[in-house]
This record gives sequence, structure tokens and C-alpha cells, in this order.
Amino acid sequence: MLYRNCFLIFSLLSMSLTGIAQEPCATHSYTQKWLSEDPTRVMEIESLEKQIQKLSREGANNRFATIIPVVVHVIHKGENIGVGTNVSDARIDSQIEILNEDFQRMNGDAGETPSAFAPLAANVGVQFCLANIDASGHPTDGITRHFYSAIPNADFIESSIKPNTTWNPDKYLNIWVLDHPTGNVLGYAYLPTTTMVGSNRDGVVIDYLRFGYIGPTNRGRTCTHEVGHYLGLNHTWGSNNSSGPIGCNSDDGIDDTPNSDAPYYNCPNSGWSCGTDDMHMNFMDYTDDHCMNLFTTGQANVMQGILNGIRSELITGNLTGCSGDCKLLEEEQVDHGFEPSQNNAEWTIINANNDDRTWSLLAQSDDDWGPNQGSGMAVYFWSASSTANDYLYTPCLDLIEGHEYTFSFSYACSEDDFNLYPEKFKVGFSRTVSSVDFIVPDNSWVFDPVTNAYPSYEDVSLSFVADETKTTSIGFHIFSDADQYALLIDDIRIEDSGLVGTNELQKGALKVFPNPANGYTTLSFEAPLSEDGQLEIYSMEGKEIHVERLLKGARDSHLSLKGLKPGIYMLKCSFKLHQWVERLVIIGDN
Repeated sequence: MLYRNCFLIFSLLSMSLTGIAQEPCATHSYTQKWLSEDPTRVMEIESLEKQIQKLSREGANNRFATIIPVVVHVIHKGENIGVGTNVSDARIDSQIEILNEDFQRMNGDAGETPSAFAPLAANVGVQFCLANIDASGHPTDGITRHFYSAIPNADFIESSIKPNTTWNPDKYLNIWVLDHPTGNVLGYAYLPTTTMVGSNRDGVVIDYLRFGYIGPTNRGRTCTHEVGHYLGLNHTWGSNNSSGPIGCNSDDGIDDTPNSDAPYYNCPNSGWSCGTDDMHMNFMDYTDDHCMNLFTTGQANVMQGILNGIRSELITGNLTGCSGDCKLLEEEQVDHGFEPSQNNAEWTIINANNDDRTWSLLAQSDDDWGPNQGSGMAVYFWSASSTANDYLYTPCLDLIEGHEYTFSFSYACSEDDFNLYPEKFKVGFSRTVSSVDFIVPDNSWVFDPVTNAYPSYEDVSLSFVADETKTTSIGFHIFSDADQYALLIDDIRIEDSGLVGTNELQKGALKVFPNPANGYTTLSFEAPLSEDGQLEIYSMEGKEIHVERLLKGARDSHLSLKGLKPGIYMLKCSFKLHQWVERLVIIGDN
């Protein structure tokens, strides 16, 4: 394939970004500005081009479970979280999910790749996870929020926002989400050249209106495209600026992406240029989000080669909850009684009110308190002066979307010869293992008051369904009144019960749209149903909310959401031989 360096021309020009070209991806405009600051950098581009050609043809040594820690910097104008530029955590989570689907060839539209190109499509073998350890070594959810009343121009992003907010770019993929001042740029990223990697410019910028899943035609593919640049990919038509003359003399240097003379826009049915059919559905073209669906094997080879080369520090740390150090409950259940022989150091204690009392993990007892079985337990002893506000967290757990989990434990309070001392506690989840994002699913996870006194432990079992594949910890939060006695926790078990009602999850055969939905949604099957079936809706706590019949011969089923509160639900479609489980996000009042 031809590969002509067009950056050299631009490197000779001193330019500002205030006149940035009218293009959805501003990678070339920003790169031109970067080259103009030091014309010798063009040699780095030439070196990268040669490396790309070599990597794409040789293949990668590793194509499995390469994990990239991500930090998302939300640059907002002071709105509440979830409003305007201050995008919600849910939008951020949806973007991470989209990246994982697209880079692992698990995207729901993968089957729409034309048959001529389908054999070239590849799983890149990359997993993206929000960081759970920040640059200072503290717990984090991988999201930062920064107030800027205005972004005066495009240069301001590079000269001020990035240097003041970036985390170590050798260790994290930094993604900035903001309102780009030009109004037409969807995103941009720099290619991984020698002096760019590790600099305070290194990372991905996405306009907030194109970040995450917003609707069927806005599926978060801008970020997929820009991360492709970050990992070494050029546009499929080459290095030229899309607003200038392009032609067939420029290419991306990758053999299995056909050379094309220009970018494609909208959603074309077909395209031909430079003597071949064009791969306009490639993630590195400019087509609409719902018309992109593949990376090629050559592109995957390049990205893995970059990750094992110039960006190798990015994948050698231990900064994410998906690093493999967490317990995958599908493979092993957790049984823990706080015995001296067990690894109690994996458990985290947080004294949120910083008083002189908090949780203790003990192997002893007296007449008023002690373990349920064995010699160990977790115990909170009273404070005479302050209300309890303390957390006890499990080690991090890897959950799988659609799987049902059971969290079981035993608990008791204490009494002396004269009084019973009731306690209060909640059970919930936290991604950051902190008091900040402790989430209690519903009132059945709140224990107020606890009146069963030692040695009469009470057994409890809580079930929930994972709304997404993620890492979390389960915690106990005690909030008892001052001058109580003791809360005792023992005999914890956490286990994976499999998919809700099934051990099989088939993707692609069922589509749910719109999703997120307000008022109604539609279930669309890839073929008419050959038998009657059943649709069930579950809350994320595993409670059945709704059941209805699916009729033989139907291809679409319209589902009213009337009476369902905003939140995340699981849809299960059941038939004799197979079942599908999909996540549904409900927004607004229904």
C-alpha cells in the first residue's frame, strides 16, 4: 500500500488552532500545530509510519486481556452532575462499555460487516477499565470533574486544561470530555510518537455531545475512533487533512484496509475508489456511529504492537479494578469468617467520622459477644460520645453483567445483664472502597434495628443481578447511635448463581431500542419467533417486576414502561432451547 507523508508540508507552517479545519476529527489539525512547534518532529511521524507497516504485517505477540486503565476528566461549566457538560457517571460507564465491545468485536452490530470484509474483522484484545487507584496511590472511581466557566479557544485545551488536570500519561489513558470551542470538532487524539507519549498533551479529547451512549445514532464511536489514533491508527484514507486534496496517493500503511481517496460521511450503502471497494464501515472512517462496526486484523496488530512497545508502561501497572487481582466469583466463591488463618488484610476498614472507635477483626469472645462459628468475627464496639459511621469492605470482586449473586452473612448485637443494645447497619456497594459512593440497593439491605442478641446470630441472604461487567466491593456501614454495645458480623459467603434463570447468554439475536428508554421500548428479534416465549423484567436486586407472553411468529414486541421508575433493569426472554438477557436503562417518569 502507498503511504505518503503529508505532515511535512504542514510542519513548515506556523499556525494556531483558532482556525481549525471543519472536520469531525481534529487529530490532523492538532498534529500540524504540534509539528510547527518543532519541525524535526516530522522524523518521529516518518518513524511511526514505518513501524505501523511492519507491525500490521508481522502480527502481535499478545492478543489477550491487555488491560488499559482509564481516567475520565469531565470539564464542565458548573452544571449539576448529569446536566449539560457535566456528564453523568452512567454516560461514562456506557462509554467504557462501548470501547470494550468495539475493541473486543462484541459490538451488537458486528454482524452487519459486509461479507467481503468480515474475514478481516478482528478482536483487538484490549479491555478498558476506569482506574481505581489514582496518581497518588489513593482509591478512585477513575472520574475527575473540573469547573471551567469557558474554554476561549482550541489552544486553551492544550496549554491550560490538559497540563492542569492530566494524570501520569505513561500509566493512564487520559480522556477529557468537554464542550469544544469550535462547535464542529467531535474529538481528537495524538499519534504515539516518541516525544508525544508521556507528555501532558497525550490522551483523547471528546466533545461532551459525542461521549457515551446517547441514542441509536450516537453510540459513542467518536471515542472508539480517537482511541484508535491514540494506539497508532491513522484514518483509512491516510494522513491528509480531509478538507484538502486527498486522492489515492495517501494511505494508512495497513494492507487489509483498502486504500480510498477520501473519507465517507453519513451512512453509504457502498463505495468504490482507488480500484477497490472501500471499507467505509471501519471505525477509522467518518461514517455515522450506527454505520461503523470493525477494526481489521492489521489494525489490531498495530494497536497491540504499540501497547507492547512505546505504550508498554500503560499495561504493566495495577491501577484498575479489572487488573486480574480481584476475585472472579464465576470461578471461586468467597467464604470468610475472619479466622486467624484467613487473609483478613484483604478487607478494608474506613473510620468515616475519624473518632476513636471503628471495626475490628477479632479472634476472641466474652459472655456478651463472640463469633457465630470458629474463633473469628468482625465487631464494632460502641462509642460513648459519637454516632457510628464506619465501613467494612470485602476485597474487590469482578462481577459479570446479567449474573445473579448471593451475599450471605450472620449478624447479632449484644446485651449485658441489664440491657439489650440495638444496632443499625446497611449493606451496599462501592467501586472506590470509600464512604463517598456507598450505594444501598433498597430497604431490604438496611437492618434497623438489630435486636437479636449474641449468641443468637441471625442468618441473612441478599441477592442481586449485576447490571454490567464491573469491579466493586460489598460493604457494611454501621450507623448505630452513641453509647450502644457491639455489632457482630460473621460467616460471609459470596457466590455467583449464573445468569438470571439460565446458563446461556446469546448476543446479537435480540435488540432493545430505544435504550435508554422513556415510556416504551421495542424488543426486536433477528428472525420471527418459532415458538411462544416469555418476557420477564427484573430489578437489579433480582426482584421480578413484570412478566408477559411472547407470541409465536412475532418479530417485534413493543413494551410499555408505564409505572416503572427510572433505573437499570434486566430483560430476560425465555424459550425452550435458549434465553437472552439484555440490560434496559429507563429514564424520566413513566
